[in-house]
Amino acid sequence: MAVIEVAYHQFWLLDEGCRPDPQTPVGNGLAGVAGLGVVKVWTGIATGPATVSLRALTAGPPPDEAAEWDDVVELSLAAPTGAVRAMALMADPPAELGPLTTAGPGPYRLRVHVRGRDSAPDESVSAPVEDYLLVAWPAPDEPERILRQTDSYGAQVRRSEAAAPPSPSPSPARIDALREQRRRALRGLR
Repeated sequence: MAVIEVAYHQFWLLDEGCRPDPQTPVGNGLAGVAGLGVVKVWTGIATGPATVSLRALTAGPPPDEAAEWDDVVELSLAAPTGAVRAMALMADPPAELGPLTTAGPGPYRLRVHVRGRDSAPDESVSAPVEDYLLVAWPAPDEPERILRQTDSYGAQVRRSEAAAPPSPSPSPARIDALREQRRRALRGLR
């Protein structure tokens, strides 16, 4: 367990050499893949410390542990170097938190748990009021799963994401280029 300093309502999971895009939408209200080796985690607090725990597994966790948390989502993440770490925007990862992807490069499932986002929404805090548990295990790419959504802050984020104007659709050539980039990256992960 460690403390991450949240900035702009977010912290990140980043593989080595990958860069975050702070404008990435988070439609489920908690976490979203923001490119190869990148996941954005949306916090209730605007700035300040949040407690983060990591758990690297060889197989998926039991679903019943979701009941202890306010919101829980599960998504797929491709780790090109296998060194995905939790960190604040524009900061080094906390020394106490090692890599989350301990099986090396490849595809992973990531389960993001949170509690406490309704404690001080949109505030700057000086002591942690939010707890996060990030669990990862090697697994093939699957659709996002929502295991639990009970906090008011997450509902607010989902409503604002749904009301946002749609992004312009990429051209067919851009879609093909992105698919080829993903294929090459996944081939390199095996």
